[in-house]
Amino acid sequence: MRARIHQSMTRAPLLGGGHPRLTVINAVLALAILSTGLHWWTLALAVCVGLGVQWALRAAARRHPEWPIVYLRHLREPAIRPAHGRAWGIPEKPKPTVPSLPRWTP
Repeated sequence: MRARIHQSMTRAPLLGGGHPRLTVINAVLALAILSTGLHWWTLALAVCVGLGVQWALRAAARRHPEWPIVYLRHLREPAIRPAHGRAWGIPEKPKPTVPSLPRWTP
């Protein structure tokens, strides 16, 4: 017999249909635009930016809910991994990025 799991346990938590961190940043940006002055054009710009960006966040979350995390992980990984001798061999020890100190320091 299979155990029933509630849908909220398997789906990523979304805020307003988009990733929570980006939705909060979007709301802060819209409020920052609105705080420059209460004119009709700042109100229209804040609403257009807020709704437009939220629409894009919802569209991206429909495709993959955790896309910002995947994208940031992609940026941290090297584009090309250096090859080593054998397919199942032990990779070479990486070269140190910081030069070693001289043996005798004053």
